[in-house]
Formats: sequence, structure tokens, C-alpha cells
Amino acid sequence: MVWIRGGAQKVGLPIVLKPDEVEVLLASPTSLRDRIILRLLYYCALRVSEALGLRLEDINLQDRIIKVCHALTSSGLPKEYKERLVPVDPETLRLIVEYAGPRREGRLFQIKIRHVQRLVKLYARQAGIQSWMKVTPHKLRHSFAVHWIARGGDIERLRRILGHSSLDMTQIYLQFSLKDVQEEYDRIMSSHAKDGGEQIGIRAVYESVCRIEKRLDHLTRSLKVVA
Repeated sequence: MVWIRGGAQKVGLPIVLKPDEVEVLLASPTSLRDRIILRLLYYCALRVSEALGLRLEDINLQDRIIKVCHALTSSGLPKEYKERLVPVDPETLRLIVEYAGPRREGRLFQIKIRHVQRLVKLYARQAGIQSWMKVTPHKLRHSFAVHWIARGGDIERLRRILGHSSLDMTQIYLQFSLKDVQEEYDRIMSSHAKDGGEQIGIRAVYESVCRIEKRLDHLTRSLKVVA
């Protein structure tokens, strides 16, 4: 972001998917394996290396928790990872149980990172996403983080889910919400001006500004945590 004072430079924001695009994308695979992988990339915000390194013994069905402590290199070799605990939704767990069958240990998936990268683009194209060529496994992780902040999620909890070592790394996702606030404000005031300040109604403007103020309040509290 660029401030009038302070000399901060604008940082390029990662490309993210809209919630409705994510919904269609996650529904695209007919393969049970691929459905699970996409859900882990979004709902658990796992890196693709973490999703493919996931072991059955690291999944706690009762507490709905995944222990992320294994990953794969680009060549498919396993490597140890800094451990973190990530919540997982009931539907993804149900699919994992169905896919695993009688297995109780070992890697959940036997697939390479490069293959998943191709699959994500394929499903993005099938989902009708216009910029499907730019959709990568990591874009789903970015999208989760942006949607989390936009829905009022706590930034410290987001940091722990993403496995960032510091809040400075997570702070970039706050910029998306600030951008949304600016666009909403411009849209509201532009509509008000076009209608001569009458048809949209003072009450509608007031309610919209109140919503913006609530979002700004949330962002301000999040920025204080980062500071």
C-alpha cells in the first residue's frame, strides 16, 4: 500500500478466486481423490506439498484436526516439516475416510506435485474460470486467507492455520479487505451521485457506511495485532 507519509511501497497482491468460483471449482472433480485434494488446498489452506505429504496417522477424526508435519519435495521425496495443527471440515473428513478405506497409516495420496498443478488448471477450466491458466494450488490457499479476513476472521488464528512464522507474512491479506472497503465506498457514493442523491436514499447510504465502518473497525483491530 502507498501512504502519503512513511515511504511504504505498494506490494503486489496475489491473485485470488471469488467465493463462487471456488465453489464451482471444488465441485468440478468426479474423482474422489481429486475432490479431497482441492478441499485440503482450500478449506485447510494447505500447501500442495503438505497436502500430498499428509499421512493417515496425522488425521484426528474425533477432534477434526490434521497434524501438518510432513511434506513432499518437487521430486516426490518426503521431508520433515515444522508441525502445526489445522482444523478440517466434516465433509472433507468424510471423503477422506471413504477414500482411505481400510487403510490406517501411510501417505493418503500417491501423486506428484506437478500432476496436481495440471489437475487444478484442468478443473479451473472446466469450472469456467476466465483466468484458469493462472489458477494454481497455491491460489486456493491465498483465496482461503482472503475470504477468512473478509468474513471477519482473526488474523492471529489465520497465521497459525497458514503456518506463518510471523504476522508480517500474514498482513498482506489485510490489504485485500481494505481494497474491498475502498471499492464498496466508491460504488455507494458513485450510485448516490448518479441518482442525484435522491433515489438511493439517505438511509441506504447510512446503512452502507455503517457496514463499511464495521469492516474498518475489524481491520484496525487486526492491524494493531500485527503492530
